[in-house]
Amino acid sequence: MLNTAIQAALRAGKILNKKFNKLAHVKYKMKSCREIVTEADLAAEKIILDLIRKKYPEHRILSEEVGEINGKFFKVEKSDYLWLIDPLDGTTNFSIKNPLFNVSIGLAYKGEMILGVIYAPCTDELFTAQKGRGSYLNGKQIKVSQKSKVRNSILLAASGRRKIDDKKMIELYSYFKLKTRNFRQFGSAALELAFVAAGRVEGMIVVGCSPWDMAAGALIIKEAGGKVTNFAGASWNIKDKNLLACGPKIHPNVLKVLRRLKIE
Repeated sequence: MLNTAIQAALRAGKILNKKFNKLAHVKYKMKSCREIVTEADLAAEKIILDLIRKKYPEHRILSEEVGEINGKFFKVEKSDYLWLIDPLDGTTNFSIKNPLFNVSIGLAYKGEMILGVIYAPCTDELFTAQKGRGSYLNGKQIKVSQKSKVRNSILLAASGRRKIDDKKMIELYSYFKLKTRNFRQFGSAALELAFVAAGRVEGMIVVGCSPWDMAAGALIIKEAGGKVTNFAGASWNIKDKNLLACGPKIHPNVLKVLRRLKIE
């Protein structure tokens, strides 16, 4: 299954990179007042779905653009396997010619993540993980940061599209921007999670996002030795909209701040 996910991510990444480098101006349509979709999203998604549906026609799929593909497509009522796909994570970045975008593919079995792949086409970085087998960047094992002090850390953040999510993020920004080495938002949640897994930054706070934004990255961080929870401190699962992912030493210190600020 990992090879299928890698193959799908690389194929999708190739078409994204081609479109990114070819187009001077990226055309897009509004999905909502704050969300856009491009031809590249749909082209990458088709590549991924076609491959997974061919290899595993009985599996369920939850993908950002088409939603959930279930029994009416596969002629089965239920499967314990669920693919969570974001064919172009960082669409706004892509649309403004910012190279921080990626393909994110995760696989859950009975609600638990067992596989994660994140591919950044512009840097040709492939992050992968399987449950119990560690995390890798282009074939080399990676580990999370072991820093423990918030004031010496770089933390990343992502928020959903609701105003309530933005209000929470503004509160977090007001605190952490002054209390850390830096507090940043790249606009590409899965890639930011991959940065945590690689130890490039100490942690990430996600508020109100969708499961396809977090699923692959959550497993990659966990397999890299990190701790991934919701804001209550319980292990993160694909139904949680909030996520805190950090190195094991700094996680409890960041969680204390979230509780103090009453961010839920």
